[in-house]
Amino acid sequence: MNFMVYFIPMVVLGSFLFALALSKVRYFRTFFTLSFLVANVSSGVAYSILFSNLFSETGPVNSFLYKTFGFTIPWFSDPQLALLSIAIIVTWKFIGYYGLILFAGMEAIPKSLYEAAELDGASKWTQFWRITVPLVNPALTTVLVFAVNLTFGIFTEPYMITGGGPMRRTLTFLLHIYTTAFQRMNPSYAATLAIVTGALSYGCVILVRKLVEREVHLV
Repeated sequence: MNFMVYFIPMVVLGSFLFALALSKVRYFRTFFTLSFLVANVSSGVAYSILFSNLFSETGPVNSFLYKTFGFTIPWFSDPQLALLSIAIIVTWKFIGYYGLILFAGMEAIPKSLYEAAELDGASKWTQFWRITVPLVNPALTTVLVFAVNLTFGIFTEPYMITGGGPMRRTLTFLLHIYTTAFQRMNPSYAATLAIVTGALSYGCVILVRKLVEREVHLV
């Protein structure tokens, strides 16, 4: 659940900003879209190894920080920071995919609504809150459902980078099920955890839909 607190706000905000930026691009839009989608189709093992080396205690990022500012950051050794670092990595992977869903929702909004709002003197900020946000609700709900489901299925990144540590702070649901079944050799308890995880995931999805989903009519 702690991972969800970090991941969902970051990925939703980042995806929204990506979708807004993409809507302003006039040239090479396909290139920028595919550039961000490359992260989504990348191998989880490959980029986990890449990030673990980049942000290790003696990696290039900490070496640059030490030479330039005289300090290093314990990206994966500090309990709280390790969880945030994993969340940032997973956000990087999915921001393009989720952003494209939101972008498709924005493109479906009739341009005549914005033109009418401009004639009425509405600012860009007012148009965003009164037109874009309400009418992009189906796409936003989809992104939230995907993100919530994903938080219950994260395994590769914490397994490859931290192994669930330090102090079990990055022990996700799937990683806990795996260690219970194959390291502690308790498959029956692991099966029970899997059922509970599935039930929690389903319950969170229903809650998100109840809280966020609204019926939208585009005219």
